[in-house]
Parts: sequence; C-alpha cells; structure tokens
Amino acid sequence: MAVTDVKNTAARIKQGDIAGVYYFYGADIVQVEALTKQLIRKATGGNETMALTKYDGKSLDMDELASSAELFPMMAEYNCIWIHDLNAESCREEQLKKLLEIISDVGEQTVIVFSVTGFDVNDGKKTPAGKNKKLIDKIAKTGTVCEAVQRTFPEIARSLISSAQRRGCILQRKEAEFLTARCMGSTVQLQSELEKLCAHANGGEITEKM
Repeated sequence: MAVTDVKNTAARIKQGDIAGVYYFYGADIVQVEALTKQLIRKATGGNETMALTKYDGKSLDMDELASSAELFPMMAEYNCIWIHDLNAESCREEQLKKLLEIISDVGEQTVIVFSVTGFDVNDGKKTPAGKNKKLIDKIAKTGTVCEAVQRTFPEIARSLISSAQRRGCILQRKEAEFLTARCMGSTVQLQSELEKLCAHANGGEITEKM
C-alpha cells in the first residue's frame, strides 16, 4: 500500500482489495466524501448499524479508539472505524504516540478510515507538515493515503454528465461546462445544484435555461 490517487483507490476498494488503514483528504471534498462512503459500504457490507463506529476527530479518545479497534466484526466482514476531521496538530505528543501505535497494530478484521473535509491538511502549502505529515507517513507505510486534488473544469463537467445519467437525466457537455463555470468549479456547490436540476428535469434533459 502507499500514496495513490482517487481513481486507483476507488478501483481497489471495488475489487475488495481492502487495507487496514486509510487517510482521505484534499481540496475536492466531494471525492473525499465519495471514497469514504464507498469504503464504508464495502467494509460493512452495507450493514453500517452493526459494523461501523464513527468518531469526531475533534474529541477523539485514544483509549476508546484502541478498544474499538480490537473488536471483532458483527454481521460484516470488517469492523469499520470512521474518524472524521482529526487534526493531528491538536493532539498532545502522548496522544499522537498512542494513535500511531493503534494504527500500527490493526487486526486483519478491522478497517480504520480517516477522512478530512473540514480543514486544509496542507495548511495552504503543497504538502502536509508537522504532526499531520507524521500521521500520513505512518499510514502510507502499511495502508492507503489518497489526496483528492481539485479536478480541472473539463473533468468536473464529465463527472456531472455521469452523475446526471445515474439520476436518470440527460446533461449535454455544453450545459455541463456552463454549469461548472457558473459555480467556479466548486464541487460541493455543483453537487447541490445538480441534485436540484435533476429533480426539476424529472428524468428529462437539463437545459441551459434551467
């Protein structure tokens, strides 16, 4: 396992090639959320009620996490743990040390996924630094780290066309590019706007006028 991109990560999850620890982050929040949902769905077999434990990274208790990581899965192949928006910079040294120990000793039936959508892991720089880098580097050695970088406008437009098709609607390339430009490439805003447009189109074609 190592540092990889969204496409390869999604493909491996779909194939059932599941790592013990994941770290998803990046400017494209929609892709971070999509990867997280895909992994959780695969690891729990869709049975999130019985096989998923979610923690808020802002108030993560390391002892509680350690206990959860030792549980055996019920009604699913994996015991899945989701940690959202953990900023390692806010961890004391002993907390970070404990966390690194936990992810170094994840059992074969446990999957831990870190997802970040509420802050910039890179802190305005090209790559992570400090304690976040230390955590990411540790995960990269045995698990999977994926940064969802901001896609280009044409890439986003193609994604919108596919998303519209999955919702039973038609979105032509011209209209997809127009919508992308109007939303300045914001994938979060585009997702919201596309949902409304598909509801309005009701299985038909989404026009520029809409």
